[in-house]
Amino acid sequence: MTHPVGGGARPGTLKALGALGTAVIVSVGYIGVTYAIGLRELWAGFVLLLCFGFFAEMKLQTLPSVVAGALFGIVMAAIPVWLSPSLGTLGAYAVMLTMILIAIYLFLLGRAAVLVNPTTLTFLTIVTNPHILPAARVGDIVLGTIAGAAYFGGLAGIGALLARRKDAAAAPPGGMA
Repeated sequence: MTHPVGGGARPGTLKALGALGTAVIVSVGYIGVTYAIGLRELWAGFVLLLCFGFFAEMKLQTLPSVVAGALFGIVMAAIPVWLSPSLGTLGAYAVMLTMILIAIYLFLLGRAAVLVNPTTLTFLTIVTNPHILPAARVGDIVLGTIAGAAYFGGLAGIGALLARRKDAAAAPPGGMA
């Protein structure tokens, strides 16, 4: 039977338990690191991991656009916080809505993909939730996002390096198959 997300074969029970155990260890490590350095909005790093995993398939070369998209989504969501004092609530929301419409238009055209991508829209949707932004500082959300990028991106980089070494060790001598 194929996997509903990637279309590949489903893992066996032991492999699935191993993956789950690894996910728990990695998550606990991230929580420990973020608490140790005093970050408050560590959920943003987990959302970044979700986007990096599902939208970018944990490919390290995509991490910069995932992070840029996340930060752009946060910026768009924060417009009412930043501009309401000078433009009023209605003016600030008008600016935010205009930016969102332009971003969606660019997304549909496939333009500016580094800034406007599925991660942008995910962060925009989550951060504009009325239970998130009024209770959290934008800077703390940005720091949580960057911490997630550094931690999970670093682990993805280590994993890619180990996979390359394993592939090189399994290759026949002289590079011929």
